[in-house]
Amino acid sequence: MSLKASAIRIVVCGLALAFAIAAPVRAEEALRIKAVIEGQAGPGLADGNRPVPVTIHLAEGKSRIDFNQRGAESIYMLIDEQSGNGWLVDSGRAQALPAQARGFAELRVDPGEPCSGLGVQCRQIPARMIAGVRAQGWRYLGAGQRGPGGTARGEFWVDPARGLILGYEGHRAGRSRMYKMQALSVVTVEDATELFELPDADGGGRARY
Repeated sequence: MSLKASAIRIVVCGLALAFAIAAPVRAEEALRIKAVIEGQAGPGLADGNRPVPVTIHLAEGKSRIDFNQRGAESIYMLIDEQSGNGWLVDSGRAQALPAQARGFAELRVDPGEPCSGLGVQCRQIPARMIAGVRAQGWRYLGAGQRGPGGTARGEFWVDPARGLILGYEGHRAGRSRMYKMQALSVVTVEDATELFELPDADGGGRARY
């Protein structure tokens, strides 16, 4: 798949991904998150009809998603959390193409009121063990695009001690497709500076965003 075609698919689909962690986290810490997602479409994600593995790097104000599917190993996305501006990067060709994408700020919730950011009322459902954590479950409706992964209705599970979404299952407004995510593991990255740099295309040094 060409870099330009991949970018167009990202803009259309919005890359509404939510990822979560199961360890104490400070906003300034960088994390490497292994997860499985289903329902999304875009580069390295096939047509969204089957689960696919991804690697997320999350740092204060910015995110990176690596697509681990065959044929897309060199493609990843860098996203500015505040603006939603991003770059689709092909590291094999040292190319970066501007694109719009949904960030991952939504994975942080108030542990006391985890649904407050959705602007809707939720009700509690049974807990699940996810990534080694007994995650508290919540069901929600009428969230528009504010739910995890851009969903309007569904269920999500939160680490109640840390206020972090560990997984979700939901539907977008007017769609029957199920959108899912489940975190598998998380580690802290000591020095993540290079992970969030744009490739050096002309030998003049790497650019940061």
